[in-house]
Amino acid sequence: MSVDDRMQWLAPVPVACAGMRVGAVRALPAARLDELRALYALLDPALPALRCDGAEAAVRAAGVTLFAAVDEASGRMAGAVTLVTARTPARVRAWAEDLVVDPRFRGRGIGAALMDACAAAAGAAGAEVMDGTVHPRREAAVALYRRTGWEFSESLPVRRRL
Repeated sequence: MSVDDRMQWLAPVPVACAGMRVGAVRALPAARLDELRALYALLDPALPALRCDGAEAAVRAAGVTLFAAVDEASGRMAGAVTLVTARTPARVRAWAEDLVVDPRFRGRGIGAALMDACAAAAGAAGAEVMDGTVHPRREAAVALYRRTGWEFSESLPVRRRL
């Protein structure tokens, strides 16, 4: 089976990242779901384990795009991020969520490439701004955001648990 046959679950997007294929996830075969589970465990061990039905529903949901970076040499999923877009009465909102890169692949521009994919898709959806959050203790992630043109908002992040 060729690499392209194995990659039918991923729709490539035109962002540059040496040795990586970056794309929008179309489906999550079992092996890819396991890789995504492992990435999410790195992101936040307190997150509940991804379930197949929930992950597939998210991949198919309007306004939700899961991007993944796959190492061309090993075929492993090296990182992922989710873009959510929604029209409000005033504008199109876009936010990037849950950016995570496997530590074995860090330092190769994968996070920046994934965020470039989000930015391109957000712009294509009509958004003028893309929001996101990053924990201040994640120093490497904060540095990535600063390096790739993100601004730190004066707005305070708020959360209401349901």
